[in-house]
Amino acid sequence: MFQEINEIKFKIKEPFDFGFLNKYGRVFKVFDDQDSGNICFGTEKDGKKFFVKFAGAKTAEYNGTVEDAIDRLKSTVPIYESIKHKNLIKYIKSEEINHGFAMIFEWEDAECMGRMYPESHKKFMALPNYIKQKVFIDILDFIRCAAGQGYVAIDFYDGSIMYDFGKQKTVICDIDFFKKSPVINDMGRMWGSSIFMSPEEFELGAEIDEITNVYTMGAMAFALFGNYSRDFHSWSLNQELYDVAVKATSHDRGLRYKSLNDLIEDWNKFTLDNNDKRIEYYELLLERELDDIPTYDLPEGYHFEFYKSGDRDDWIEIEKSSKEFLDYAEGLKAWNKYYFDKDNELADRMVFVVDENGEKIATATAFYDIYGKDKSGSAWLHWVAVKQEFQGKGISKPLISYVMNIMKLLGYTRAKIPTQTNTWLAVKIYLDLGFRPIPDNMANSFKGWQIIKKITNHNALSDFLN
Repeated sequence: MFQEINEIKFKIKEPFDFGFLNKYGRVFKVFDDQDSGNICFGTEKDGKKFFVKFAGAKTAEYNGTVEDAIDRLKSTVPIYESIKHKNLIKYIKSEEINHGFAMIFEWEDAECMGRMYPESHKKFMALPNYIKQKVFIDILDFIRCAAGQGYVAIDFYDGSIMYDFGKQKTVICDIDFFKKSPVINDMGRMWGSSIFMSPEEFELGAEIDEITNVYTMGAMAFALFGNYSRDFHSWSLNQELYDVAVKATSHDRGLRYKSLNDLIEDWNKFTLDNNDKRIEYYELLLERELDDIPTYDLPEGYHFEFYKSGDRDDWIEIEKSSKEFLDYAEGLKAWNKYYFDKDNELADRMVFVVDENGEKIATATAFYDIYGKDKSGSAWLHWVAVKQEFQGKGISKPLISYVMNIMKLLGYTRAKIPTQTNTWLAVKIYLDLGFRPIPDNMANSFKGWQIIKKITNHNALSDFLN
């Protein structure tokens, strides 16, 4: 049957008085698909949003007793109180109310990976691999953090993973069945989604431990990068990472990684960096007209500043942090090659992004071909870089867009960007901004562009490489 709150219909086995929710504000969202006996609500009060998890009603997908659901939800409070992690949904409080039990969390504007929410799942799975890899690293770090506090992850699955597209943040929720070690399987088939469960989670009397969670993480990797399939032909990353996931999900516990740290070490070893010297090097050149320049706002707390005399070392530090240079001496050599004695020009061409503490954290320059070989009259985008600790915060696109507008103000009508396969993520951003391979470069560096296509799977390259 269905019940309704604020014109929102949801499934329920028996009518229930949810009037108590007014305490937490106006309901704007209902989650009624859980099989745990809980029903969840998004509420808003005085401009703040909350996530309310409640046990006490007879929910549509649950076959147990209300009393068991209440007891289980109460038992989760110590888990959320003790596990502290930057990606875990923030717990506020809990209380007995209306003959049931409610837990209150901060609301997250995030899309769930879980297949029980088809639209959200589709949007989540459409994330490019480089973002999903960041999500997976966050998941690994969270499970390692929980293990470090003595917890074993049970019933951890795709429904526990969300992504906030606005904040570009991984959000982890629904860890209600985590247990303190040691854990023995006293159920036979334990709680959880079969796709993410190890063989021992089906075996009565089996030990459930960190090696079990190694399996869970391997299964999560297949879900993220293989669309839940464990066949290599469905795998979207490299062979080495596929082999890591296969080892993690071995049916034989003795063949799996012995710890989460071992799994993470191998995963990181074979994961592509933003500036990855392991990728075969090819020079790439892109271009676009300087009309219809897309607009992006810097995140709150950041602003642009033009170059001032004395900013050289800040430029070197940014480029060094983003792995363009190994050390200061190498940076100084590049500065002297491109910009020595050009302070007057740089004052109108070189831009920095500055944070609220006054630290210069990113840079790009609206310049030209310093060798004089390019006779097209195009502007050249030089030395785009973001300090490593500020990468992934939405800095690059606003910076590049801003510099493109400077080029236009300087009278240029077309822009070119020299780059290379090692900085594959930068190439992806340039493609996002409407830059396309220059035909001669596409011919001369065809294998390089094939590498970029394989890593990014960017639609813009389909016409060039098909």
